[in-house]
Amino acid sequence: MKHEIYPLTISEITVDKGYMTYLKNYGEKIKVPVNVWYIECPETHIIVDAAASAKEIGKYGRISEDVMSFEDALNEVGLVPSDIDIIVSTHLHYDHILNAVECKKARVFVQEKELQFALNPHPVVRDSYPTPVIKNLKYNILRGNQKIVDGVEVILTPGHTPGSQSICVETSKGLAIITGFCCIKDNFTDSQISIPGIHYSVADAFESSMRVKLMADILIPLHDPEISKKKRIP
Repeated sequence: MKHEIYPLTISEITVDKGYMTYLKNYGEKIKVPVNVWYIECPETHIIVDAAASAKEIGKYGRISEDVMSFEDALNEVGLVPSDIDIIVSTHLHYDHILNAVECKKARVFVQEKELQFALNPHPVVRDSYPTPVIKNLKYNILRGNQKIVDGVEVILTPGHTPGSQSICVETSKGLAIITGFCCIKDNFTDSQISIPGIHYSVADAFESSMRVKLMADILIPLHDPEISKKKRIP
């Protein structure tokens, strides 16, 4: 089954570009979008990540601004939060999960490794995980690569976090992959990989980045401003 993907930008965070590109571009400020990705399916309402508002992001010490509310974003594709059946979580950092509490009937599809880590995170990265919120969500636990619905599959791509997963979507133009790790198009050039600036394992981050680059016909870096401006993909 062929699907379309709709980027819905909830907020934007101002960061040092080095947060996206390891050991490069420090000192250059950029705005990165915080997105919900709606996958159009005939019978199931699926979003990838639930994002977070600027107000919530600000509690974690990040400079951010709202683009539109979670409710307004879903309205753009004819939905309200209570319509969402499945939230596929790339990983459980605050800017990717906080709005999940608005989707009362949704189940969060997350890798077992990611949930276990998020409930008891290492002190070095503890501030990235909203553990009290995470504890109260409803989950479908995944273990490695797994089909979600026809034409939508997750693949385990650790590195940014222990259980990051990328989402593979069959489209009319080939296989689109929403990266499970925070990156921009600058991480992927014709000649090389520049791994994310924030990672739990540098080696895993490299392997996962290389894997999605080789697999994807359409590569969707999770925080890329240019791709986020598209009305739909492909």
